[in-house]
Amino acid sequence: MQIEIKNTVQTDGRTETICETHDCQFSQKKGTSYIIYHNAEKEQVLLKYRNEELAMIRYSKPKSIMTFRENHLTAAQISTPLGSQKLLIETENLSVQPEKQRIIVDYTLKQAETEAVFANYHLAISWYEKLS
Repeated sequence: MQIEIKNTVQTDGRTETICETHDCQFSQKKGTSYIIYHNAEKEQVLLKYRNEELAMIRYSKPKSIMTFRENHLTAAQISTPLGSQKLLIETENLSVQPEKQRIIVDYTLKQAETEAVFANYHLAISWYEKLS
């Protein structure tokens, strides 16, 4: 299988879109679906989702964990070149569409202490059978 990730980032009045495609493995267990792939930095990434929640775990050093729940503010631990940072994620929209093999997330990343906005994101994830 392959996973396609399209992430549109808006920060400081600028918009940037990042597109990635990677080989992936898909599995399901007890109502939860899992997608595992390796990103461009060769780090393993796990996407774990159910109807109302998406978790993205990047096995970097230190590990990055982001959890998305619609209309909720969640804590995030993100690995950066400056070390691990604690941030907040405000998820405005989470659309999990397993029948279309697609997840769409609109969220805002904020500084944990002040809730100052770092950036706004539109993340679209899809997965499909790899064409030979």
